Amino acid sequence: MHRQPSRRPRLVAGLPILVVVAAAGTAPGAASAAAWLPPQPIAGSPQTIATGAAPGDVAVVAADAGTFRAYVHDPGSGAGWRVASTTTFDGDVLAGPGGALVVVHDSDDSTTTVDIGAFDSRGVWRSAGSSAIPGSVSAGAVAAGPDGTVAAAITDDDSGQLSVLSGKAGDPSLVRQDAEIDGRSAVGEVSVAPGATAGVNVAWNREGADGPQIWGARVIAGAEAKGTLLARLAPTDPTADDPTVSAAAAAARTDVPTAVWVQATEDAQAVRAVRLGGAPADVVTSPGVLQLLGAPSRTAQGRVVVPYADETGTRIAVLGDDAALVCTAPASGTPATSVGGAPALIAGVGDGRLSATAITGAGCDQAAPVFSAAVPRAPAIVAASDAADDVVAAVGQPAPGAIAVLDRTAPALEVGIDAEGGRPVRAVARSSDGWGPVTVSWKVDGVAADAPGGTLGLSGLAAGTHRITGTAVDAAGNATVREQDVRIPDTGSTDPPAPVDPGPAGTPEPTTPVAPPVTTPIPPSGTPGAKRRPSVRVLRIRRSGARWVVTVRARDADRLRVTLFRERYLSGKALGGRPTICPRRAVPARRPSTGRRGQVTVRVRGGAARLVLSGLIAKALERRGRYTIRVEAYVAKTPKRVAADRRRFSSC
Repeated sequence: MHRQPSRRPRLVAGLPILVVVAAAGTAPGAASAAAWLPPQPIAGSPQTIATGAAPGDVAVVAADAGTFRAYVHDPGSGAGWRVASTTTFDGDVLAGPGGALVVVHDSDDSTTTVDIGAFDSRGVWRSAGSSAIPGSVSAGAVAAGPDGTVAAAITDDDSGQLSVLSGKAGDPSLVRQDAEIDGRSAVGEVSVAPGATAGVNVAWNREGADGPQIWGARVIAGAEAKGTLLARLAPTDPTADDPTVSAAAAAARTDVPTAVWVQATEDAQAVRAVRLGGAPADVVTSPGVLQLLGAPSRTAQGRVVVPYADETGTRIAVLGDDAALVCTAPASGTPATSVGGAPALIAGVGDGRLSATAITGAGCDQAAPVFSAAVPRAPAIVAASDAADDVVAAVGQPAPGAIAVLDRTAPALEVGIDAEGGRPVRAVARSSDGWGPVTVSWKVDGVAADAPGGTLGLSGLAAGTHRITGTAVDAAGNATVREQDVRIPDTGSTDPPAPVDPGPAGTPEPTTPVAPPVTTPIPPSGTPGAKRRPSVRVLRIRRSGARWVVTVRARDADRLRVTLFRERYLSGKALGGRPTICPRRAVPARRPSTGRRGQVTVRVRGGAARLVLSGLIAKALERRGRYTIRVEAYVAKTPKRVAADRRRFSSC
């Protein structure tokens, strides 16, 4: 029987970050209240969380003895969460980020069998394979990356040597890599964390000939992994004793190996960090005891967040790109993990309450506990963020546990106008939310209407143009507002109504009110004041922090369709005659796909529009390369484009 380390790995799941695109067709002042929804009890103790590509696409895995249940969100189930699968494992099981598990079976005298795999966001167990390893071994850590890579760190019980098992979830073709991992003898603690775009990161400490060392490796299924020496920690004074190193932790959601550890000398302790290619940097020092409380993680703003504890209590350290300290701030409860979004949130639990502390891109000046909810029996926590940056946290160890959701995403809402005989008769709202029911209310010309539900009757309105406002509010208090201008014709008039196209579902709110449609007749073409030909022009494309912003000028168009294309790859000979925009780098093992990489349609009302790219477009631009943005203009009730412009640019 192989005893696993008593340390329970903390979960940090990497996810795409949602970026809002400003568009017309909605009213200003839509609120994002953000609040914890009531915790829902589950059987067993939560172990890990798997997330998918869609908002609300989440599975929480809980263990009860050797039985593992995967809970998925289901608003129709009453409790909100239902058991999607039940799987029993025979052996010692260790869980890690991304739904990953490693199972070490009882060994005979010569070999030990190890299985690894991961639950997906639908709660389905997907094996990555099994390996028979000579001798007696133990599992140190495991994690699943965003591309399905599953990797587990395995140490030999006799020699302390490290090997890494890696494979693809759902493709049982496990590979054991030990000869390729340099510096693998007599390792100390080892950590595994998901990468940002693919694979997982591994970090460990070992005793070298000249003192302690910190090592790291990036593991991608199907590719060779090689350990890299990140830092030598020999003392500058040759008469001084070597420092003691513990708790080497790999940072999550980064594709550049980054490690954080606690280093002790006779006089003090320090939390230190290093990034591949950089020098070790002190995060914080103390004459007392320091302790890492959760996995360090990179945020959407490019910072690395490190939860730790000193003699004053629990705190959060924020590191820059060079792993140097930016600032520290007190934390609420015991922080467990950071999740994506803007601002990033640090989920924690303590004193029977679940909390989230906000960290802004500027640093710690605004770091504060912003959300809190009471939870039963909650000394341990795992947390992750879904595709919309809503935080899913599961607490409870020992069992039973509970699942809570910090909903900070406004519901989707469309408002349409139904007409009969050429006259508008009702406004209809179609709304949805990833976490539960939505309440819709109405206003007519700014006055509240007594019409609860998704339909507003228009038969009693006087002739003329009226503004219809629909508001959808979810259970957390997040609100989405849509405005629609409708013209009620005079009695006997045969003129059709002129509602404004509400645009696609989920289009975010603009920052300025929408003007009513102009009803002045347009003079015939060729006369003074005749309507101009619609046009669109891309003025500039620039990167602002982690976001890409496109500024366009549109004339006499009400919709813009933005499409991103990745240009074809050029040979070395062709590149030789072109100016270099991005620094030259080695060709990656797997190049991103070329062709169309994303598309979005937004509403505009003329003039200059500032579009913040989101969704598939934003994710594609995370990869360096040459791209083309095409912007097409459309007018109401016209399926064909009326104007177009394009611009080529590079993402480095």
